[in-house]
Amino acid sequence: MARCGCGETGNTTTLVNGPNTVVIGTGSAASPYMVQAQPVTGPGLLGNGTSGSPLIPNTQTWTFATTPLANGSGIYVDSTGELRGEPGYHSYFSTNGGATQNLSSAIILNPANSNVGTLVTLSVTNTDPCRTMRLIVTKDYTGTITLPATATAAMGFDGIEIARTTNNGTGTITNWMASGSRTSDGGTLAPGASTNVTMQGQMGRGTANALAISQFLGLHVELQPV
Repeated sequence: MARCGCGETGNTTTLVNGPNTVVIGTGSAASPYMVQAQPVTGPGLLGNGTSGSPLIPNTQTWTFATTPLANGSGIYVDSTGELRGEPGYHSYFSTNGGATQNLSSAIILNPANSNVGTLVTLSVTNTDPCRTMRLIVTKDYTGTITLPATATAAMGFDGIEIARTTNNGTGTITNWMASGSRTSDGGTLAPGASTNVTMQGQMGRGTANALAISQFLGLHVELQPV
C-alpha cells in the first residue's frame, strides 16, 4: 500500500499483483516497489523464476569417468520448440541368403583359382537417415569336388584358398566338401548411400582330372554406427 500526501487530504494507492507475478518492496526510496514474474513451470525445471530461485533444468549427476564436455551427447530444440535428443543408435543386417552354383563337373585346371563360378553381388543400403555406418562383411563358402585316384584340387573365394586336398587312394572320392568363412571390415557408408559387396568362388590347382561339382556362397553384411 502506498500513500500520497496532497494538502490536507491523503490519497491511498493499492498495488494488486496479477497472475504469475509478485510485488516486492515497501514503496520507499530505499525499497521501491518492484514487480517480478513468477512463471508456471512444468516437468524438468526447478525454481520459481525469482532472483532468489531462478529457473534451472532438473539435471542428474554425471557418474561417468570422463566429463560431459568430452563425451556428453547433445540436446537440441526442433522447429516446433520441443527439446530433442540425438538420433537413436540402430544396426542393420543384409544377406543374400546364400547362393548355390552348379559347376557342371568341369575339370579343375592346374593354375590356382582357375575355375570360377558366377560373381555373387549383394546391394547394401544404409537406411539410417542420420548416421554413417561401418560394414562388417562375413563371407561363407562351401565347395564340393570329386577326386579320381591321385587327383589334387584346391578351393576358396576372392583369392583366398581355404582348402587343398589330394586323393592318395586308388578309388575315386566323390563329392568331397570343404567349408570356410571370413569376416572383414567393409569400410563405411554414408546415410542413405548404397554400395555393392561381391564374392567370387574359385577352384584351381587341379591334377588328374579333378572335377568341380558345386559351390555355395553366402554374403552377410552387418551395419553398425561409426
